[in-house]
Amino acid sequence: MPRIADSRHSSDRSVAASAGRLAPLALAGLVAAGLVAGCAERVRWVNPEVPQDQWSMDRNACRQQAEELAARQLDNDLASDRMAGTASSLSTQLAVQDAKQLRQRLYERCLGARGYERRSD
Repeated sequence: MPRIADSRHSSDRSVAASAGRLAPLALAGLVAAGLVAGCAERVRWVNPEVPQDQWSMDRNACRQQAEELAARQLDNDLASDRMAGTASSLSTQLAVQDAKQLRQRLYERCLGARGYERRSD
């Protein structure tokens, strides 16, 4: 039986933590983005070639890999903004949003590379 799962992330703590001390405006934007993402269409990942217990291991490995790479990119983006003197609550908020989108793309790419297919409800 193929393993089917929901790919929405329940926690954005690591990416947000990489942003350091977010200004209240940036934090409010993150909360709003999280609420909108919660309303997003559900996505299932299916791979008939793997047993159900393998899904959990693959999902966790892909989440961890995507989280680490996105957090590293966020750190680089924020450091660049600080060095260029362009750091602001808006640039921080945009960098965090970019990191979240990157994390999702990396997660999906990782699952696809492991043979999972994305299906929408």
